[in-house]
Amino acid sequence: LYLYRLLRQGVLAGRADLETEATRRWRSVLRAVRTQQVGRRAGAPRVEDTEPRREKRLRERLVEHPDDVETRRKLAALLHADGALDAALAEYETLLEAGQDDAALLAAAGTASLASGRAARSVELLERAVAAPGAPSAAQRHLAWALLGADRADDALALYDEVLAQAPDDVNARRGRGLTLMRLDRLDEGLQEIASAGWLR
Repeated sequence: LYLYRLLRQGVLAGRADLETEATRRWRSVLRAVRTQQVGRRAGAPRVEDTEPRREKRLRERLVEHPDDVETRRKLAALLHADGALDAALAEYETLLEAGQDDAALLAAAGTASLASGRAARSVELLERAVAAPGAPSAAQRHLAWALLGADRADDALALYDEVLAQAPDDVNARRGRGLTLMRLDRLDEGLQEIASAGWLR
């Protein structure tokens, strides 16, 4: 019920330029539901061993061999899987600067940027990930959410439609599509989409 009220308040306040109270309210709605769409561990590469001792060993190895890309990738994945987004992003950025720009790394870095509220950077990285061969299946959905957060609702809607054409049962994509429709002033349509995904039951 609280989420429903937030949604209505955010949309019924109206759409205007970025400095208005209406837009600030809408952003508060997006923040309220962001962790349900993209949590701190979303998009993290699979990590079997997350013990702190492993992180320490990886860091020690990087002190001795700072150009060891494989070790840095393991450390970034470990930090991301543990929800330590700022530390993971620092490692991802170092890897990207070193030319590691395959789809998996771009998607992980983009999703970590999205979860930490860096909308513009997440859009940039996720667009590159989706365009690259072998992108993870969730990358498109994460990009759509990033586009919505970056006030590109039309682009987000088109991408959500693509995602749902491929995976009609993707509940998170359906919820995101509902929010996007609301952002486009299609209030009833958006609420129906959100209800069908289970948020208003």
